[in-house]
Amino acid sequence: MLRLSPFVSLSRAASTSVSTVGLDFGSNSTRLLVNNKLVFAEPTCVAIHKHTGAVVAFGTNAFAMLGKTPPAIEVVMPVRRGRVVQKDAAQNFLTCVFQTFSKTHVLNQVFRKHVKVGIPFLLTDAERADLKQVVQNVAAANVVLETKAEAAWRGWQKSMQLPSILLLIDIGGATTEASFFAAGEVVTRKFMNIGGDDFTKGLMQNLRKQHHCEIGWQTAERMKKQIGEVLPTYQPRRQVMIRGRDVLSSLPTTICVNSEESQTLFTELTQRILVGVQELCEDTPAEIVTEALEHGVFLTGGGSVLAGLAEFFGQQLRTQVATSPSPFEDVVKGL
Repeated sequence: MLRLSPFVSLSRAASTSVSTVGLDFGSNSTRLLVNNKLVFAEPTCVAIHKHTGAVVAFGTNAFAMLGKTPPAIEVVMPVRRGRVVQKDAAQNFLTCVFQTFSKTHVLNQVFRKHVKVGIPFLLTDAERADLKQVVQNVAAANVVLETKAEAAWRGWQKSMQLPSILLLIDIGGATTEASFFAAGEVVTRKFMNIGGDDFTKGLMQNLRKQHHCEIGWQTAERMKKQIGEVLPTYQPRRQVMIRGRDVLSSLPTTICVNSEESQTLFTELTQRILVGVQELCEDTPAEIVTEALEHGVFLTGGGSVLAGLAEFFGQQLRTQVATSPSPFEDVVKGL
């Protein structure tokens, strides 16, 4: 059953004229912006019945089913590292998202006119064509693809004035993009196959190795948000009780984990991003690097809110670091 999003009233949206729809179709979450109003922001996830092909749930409801479904139902994340990996599932998901608002006539018209989609710059022509076709099949729209770095820069500009030359690091769910900007244009950039998902996966592997405890993705996500940190930012150390399965006995077990256990792992993963930024600095004109780092580093994307991450970059790059006031929404706002 489709449900209306709590983010915006359809009747209110219908009362205003609409020109463009922004779609951030991400690996972890999808966000839809209409008339500068966020009308959808939920996991890019769909649950499908294997035998009938029917959509059982999508978004938050589908994500809640991860690891808890009967054999006949499959929960799919159709976008991985910015690429559409399962076209049918991606199309089913977007169909549900758009149909949620199709009862409003003006939105129906908009979807058939102009949709802007944010994408990682490293996508091949074939991957861009696949994504564009998926959106067109659902929205029957004029689809325009735009790289996320430029969109994130514009989205942040709506909140505060940015310097003309800067270094912007967008840490998403599965990828990270670091870009040097000058006068609103990208000068150089670096794409890295690492994001928030890698931190979550690392926690799952670490618990299995150190505590012989196996947990699911949702538990690992909650753990990351509650006690995950790159540098110690809280005293005393935070801790959380984790319920999982003992890999030796296969029976339920409860363990206590503190934030110190995540620090070494998260520092190693963040170090990989730092190496990519340093390589980007080597490929960028010295004058731009110097001026940009005088202004500081600007972080956006959902992964940028990890505790201690901004402080880590500040120490390693010897500059100030600012985190966006709306890191989850900068891309879609910029679109």
